[in-house]
Amino acid sequence: MESFLQIRREARDLNQRDGITGILAFGEGRFLQILEGEQETISQTYARIILDSRHHSCKLIQFTFCAERFFEGWTMRHLTVQQEMLEEIEFFENFQPQLWSAERCLTFALKYTVWARQNLSETSGALANA
Repeated sequence: MESFLQIRREARDLNQRDGITGILAFGEGRFLQILEGEQETISQTYARIILDSRHHSCKLIQFTFCAERFFEGWTMRHLTVQQEMLEEIEFFENFQPQLWSAERCLTFALKYTVWARQNLSETSGALANA
């Protein structure tokens, strides 16, 4: 757990420095990360992630251009996915991002983003802007 907290702090600081926004979701022993920023910066960040021995079984689902950011202001929003939250955002399936399409991953992240922004004050203990 300490390693995860350290990675999260490092990611937040580096992302802020590099102008990267995104989310990091954890549930059922799996992570889903979405990064937004300049193409070269994201490429360098992903290279750093896969070379870091603390990361295992990394899978790039999609690398694409987006005209606007979806996670503006979130240098690395971290969430722990729980079944209750999935049901609240009407995402009725298990958290298995390694099996999802890029579109499904983004749908999950966007539904979560809307939910989090509406419930931020109520859930401040459950969410951490890491």
